[in-house]
Amino acid sequence: MAKHGKGGGGGKGADAAGGKKGASGSGPAAANGAGASSSGIITGGSGVGAYSLEIREGCVALMRFRTRDGMNALLDPISNAMEGVIANRLGHNFALSDKDREHQNLRKTCGLPKTVRYVIATLDGDAHSIRHEMCHARYYLDPPYRTTVAQVWEGALTPQQRESVCAFLTRLKYDPCVHEDEWQAYLVTEKSNFFGMDLAEAQQQLAAAFPPGSWRLLTL
Repeated sequence: MAKHGKGGGGGKGADAAGGKKGASGSGPAAANGAGASSSGIITGGSGVGAYSLEIREGCVALMRFRTRDGMNALLDPISNAMEGVIANRLGHNFALSDKDREHQNLRKTCGLPKTVRYVIATLDGDAHSIRHEMCHARYYLDPPYRTTVAQVWEGALTPQQRESVCAFLTRLKYDPCVHEDEWQAYLVTEKSNFFGMDLAEAQQQLAAAFPPGSWRLLTL
């Protein structure tokens, strides 16, 4: 996940079922004061805890919060349990587990459709972090894309380049187990020389793995 947006394809906008849940006045979303706009974006919470909710790809819940305090009050319990306590997060991203009570409570409180498998939360207007976190969602949810990332990592980079990228990410305090995932998310959303070397070829190969019309090409 991005340190600037701490909390990962074929974008088709808001899921119809998600929009209907808020619009019909039934279900958990309505019970918690949430409602849907004509665009299929559900609004929830109030005051500092207000947020908008949009379902992307049919399985990714994109939550945009009005304030950081409101976002963290709702989502810190989940992120802290998964990553350890981090003060003043700028965002959240995690896979939903139907076996975890906190995850079940979040799904009920926010009226998340059963199809939602991944949650991304940022502050309203932070489109750049959304793009980065959507890369993480794709990496987690799309096995063929994950395979492509591994192939590009091994085939387009030299051993010395991989070592340099890992050293770069280690300085940013990323655990080695997520280096490949973070590498792809940064390379897709930043300039090709983000890691201090020209990785334009690798960047083009990753970009080609996103289908035409996907979220990567849309305004977020």
